[in-house]
Amino acid sequence: MAPSDRLLDWIWYDVCDINSEDFEDIMTDRDGHRRRTTVPRGQISPTAWQKRLETARELVGQDWLRVISETKLPFVTNITDLQSSKACFFDGKLLLVGESFTQFRPHVGLSSNMAALQALSLTQVLQGELTLEQWEQNAVEYAEELGAISTAFGLFGLSGKHDGWI
Repeated sequence: MAPSDRLLDWIWYDVCDINSEDFEDIMTDRDGHRRRTTVPRGQISPTAWQKRLETARELVGQDWLRVISETKLPFVTNITDLQSSKACFFDGKLLLVGESFTQFRPHVGLSSNMAALQALSLTQVLQGELTLEQWEQNAVEYAEELGAISTAFGLFGLSGKHDGWI
């Protein structure tokens, strides 16, 4: 565990209006290519990264500022979520499961929960214990509940506000 062998993953969530100039700047890589979801490791525009460092100087303590400043290959990902109100298509011939059906924000670590629930309960459909409509309804309700929790958790983490969830 020599200092030069250590690896630290860190995350800095920042609320950014997707229609803002700031968002465009951070999502445009060092070669001028506008990225849709992720600017790969080491491809952030030096100007955009410098703005983040300036913001960090105002917001974080010296220890974190050092970590952020010494990060050699940072990357940026646009955090999104989505919830479908439908999982069954073409008379049950096409089923959306997991992240193709619902994407939760990553800060709650639920990415595999949806797929697991749907896969496990699909065996009940195949065994005749649930209809496909019941399976879909269960998935939609689960996604709505966890999506609301995920949104509330993110709001609380970024702002300290909880909208009555806590």
